[in-house]
Amino acid sequence: FDEVCAVETPQATETWRPISHSYLIDRVRSHLDDNGYDIVAENHNLARFGQRYFGLFQVNNKDREQGDRGTILGLRNAHDKCFPAGLCAGDAPFVCDNLIFSNEIVVGRKHTGELDHLLKEISGKITEALGKLFTMWNTQDNRVNAYKEREISNSEANDLIIKAYQAKA
Repeated sequence: FDEVCAVETPQATETWRPISHSYLIDRVRSHLDDNGYDIVAENHNLARFGQRYFGLFQVNNKDREQGDRGTILGLRNAHDKCFPAGLCAGDAPFVCDNLIFSNEIVVGRKHTGELDHLLKEISGKITEALGKLFTMWNTQDNRVNAYKEREISNSEANDLIIKAYQAKA
């Protein structure tokens, strides 16, 4: 994390307003704290000589029974204009080598416009993503509970395994 904080944010141009990686991290941490989330674990990575940042946060919320699943937030930012500041959230983040990410919830904001407006909108995007988590959790928890309650026979289990294998799952 100290390496991430040490990365210098480039000068703004007429149309592009970069934000520091550490500012984005601090905003996410603040929103998580303000909304009852606990950060269980976090990892931070830099690429392209610090021009690209990606972080993962495992979070819990006091208002959700944790059970055997956790929630992961992915966070990214770029100083080389290759992608917007972004946040993804859910149970199954997918991140490519080029830092393209996906999950059940994905929000982002380009580094353009007046700086105060940009910073306000980034906070709004973080709030938007966190607001969607409880709806997502409710849907997923209901589905997982339904799976747990449904017994299947050995024959059905065999069929599922064979079909999964044939589908290259």
